Amino acid sequence: SDVCSSDLKILAGISAADKIVEFGITKPDHGQGVFEIVQRSSTPPEVAKALVEAAKRMNFVPVLTFRERIMPRLEGALQSAFLELINAGIEKNAIHAMLVEWGFSSDMVERLLRPLSRQGDERAVWQNAVPKDDIVGHCVAALGREGARLVAEKVAPYPASVDIVAVFGLSFPAERGGPMFEMGWQGSGVAEILS
Repeated sequence: SDVCSSDLKILAGISAADKIVEFGITKPDHGQGVFEIVQRSSTPPEVAKALVEAAKRMNFVPVLTFRERIMPRLEGALQSAFLELINAGIEKNAIHAMLVEWGFSSDMVERLLRPLSRQGDERAVWQNAVPKDDIVGHCVAALGREGARLVAEKVAPYPASVDIVAVFGLSFPAERGGPMFEMGWQGSGVAEILS
């Protein structure tokens, strides 16, 4: 879960007048955790470097981003995918079971599923219902599309940045490389994915 997210206003004697960097730490129940460092145009390189070194000393995987964090966007994309599945009539326990079987952390899936409930008319069925055997594919594709947007918007400097946050923060199965790698989108041609 997200154990710390705050604005850092004073670092090494720098004036508090300008927010120079933002950071967020996500430590899943199992795993190493990720330390996202959100750089601003005013972030001195030595500040970013100091935060990277601090993250390593605390045994977190550091990831540099621009303007915003990656993790909240990935969590939102995964929850949206979950909600689409729930609204299609797929039970939460089926979503949970399939993602855990595929390699996601049970605790993380449960945390993101818990607040969701079916919306709209209970008799309604989503026109493009996702078959139960494609639950994982639907969720991974949602993460991949959001990752592609993050790269296209230059929030994530590289597709690998998205994968690192997904693996070390969202407990995406490490052996699968992350959503960008899983989708075959680890190259720099992300703009074509979104068109």
